[in-house]
Amino acid sequence: MNLNPPTDIHPGTPSQGRSQLSNNGIKWAGVLRHSDPHRALAVYDETLRALAEVKNNSRARRDEVRALAGSTWPLLRIGRSAEARKRLDAAFSRLKELNLYPAGQVEPGSEPDNALRALANLEAGSGNIQRAIEIYQGLLDHVLASKPRPETNLDDALDLSNICQATAILHQRAGHLGLASTLAERRLKLWRHWDVKLPRNGFVQRQLEGASSR
Repeated sequence: MNLNPPTDIHPGTPSQGRSQLSNNGIKWAGVLRHSDPHRALAVYDETLRALAEVKNNSRARRDEVRALAGSTWPLLRIGRSAEARKRLDAAFSRLKELNLYPAGQVEPGSEPDNALRALANLEAGSGNIQRAIEIYQGLLDHVLASKPRPETNLDDALDLSNICQATAILHQRAGHLGLASTLAERRLKLWRHWDVKLPRNGFVQRQLEGASSR
């Protein structure tokens, strides 16, 4: 497997090219963080260094939020929680500068979504389960305010499903079995809907199997 995708960005690279390469780096690091947190962190850091060279560009600042939030996951896995929190503080500071958060709505898969998930993961990893639950519940409310009918879009459905799953796991850890079950049922109902809408779809089938095996 090639662990070195084309993420190197040179000073002469146009802004559009930098944005594409940065996006590739963030996606690649997101895959690596599950299996190789040290390598994932190196890719995130390389991406952040490249983005820092792009001045007065809101797209670059949004990508920085994604990279900063994403890098907290491997940092936690290797025991560097203090640095993870500093990066999240920087991510939320950029979101505020961009007028993206705080906000009444949060688009699924957006930069605020990424940052809030990372914050919930950080709090859970620090033993603050109730705080993590509150963050996820707030995120769920904001996402539904933005997309009140996630069953109409597969990407939105996946985002909602992942939030429900993560929140249910936290409720289980906190001993809130009824709330965990309610969220699991909501997730299962969502994928049953999509199984009817897209019968024999491999992706939907995998999601439905995962929701059924809770």
